[in-house]
Amino acid sequence: MPELLHEIPSDQELQAYCDEHFQKSVLFLTRGSRPGAAIASLGALGCDEFGRFAMSSIFESLRRLNQLPRTDPLWANTNNRPTIYKVSEFCEQILARDPDDFLSLWTLGCMDVWFGGNRFGQRYWKRLYLLGRLELSSALLAALLIQITSGIDTARQFAEFLLESNAVADASSTLAKFREQGGAFVPVGRSCPGDMRGNCLK
Repeated sequence: MPELLHEIPSDQELQAYCDEHFQKSVLFLTRGSRPGAAIASLGALGCDEFGRFAMSSIFESLRRLNQLPRTDPLWANTNNRPTIYKVSEFCEQILARDPDDFLSLWTLGCMDVWFGGNRFGQRYWKRLYLLGRLELSSALLAALLIQITSGIDTARQFAEFLLESNAVADASSTLAKFREQGGAFVPVGRSCPGDMRGNCLK
């Protein structure tokens, strides 16, 4: 696994470390020379931009973690290096103090996708949407990436996300765009009923 040589790495070392980890993430599958047809179809829907923003968010959170004094309790019983595995705990601590912290919410949502989490970062996307800081297409891309790359059915979770976020009506145009531009390989259903009996993704 990629490792950091220095306890307080430079931005350059931290970026190289982040780039190495990116190659082991779900998001890297979108950058392969011969992506599957479903992954390739996501390109027309902004998947590359989503991946770049995910990388940027995680890197900026690593930089913020790197600035945390090594006397902070977060570093107890660790090697004092700002690793990809510590950044989630760090962001959760920030949210405990400031539930609306944009960078932490985005980072944690992206980390769930990065590692192939079953719930595609659902609760973080919900908070961002309620704050008016999220396009629904980003949450849909997160759900589709998990479903296509891991085979985990995220349809019910995405429907729950829309219901809990009061976003069912707003999702109509986004779902229509994904159906139209995503191609047959992108599993987007034709309805997302509020009663949860149907699927947004198929």
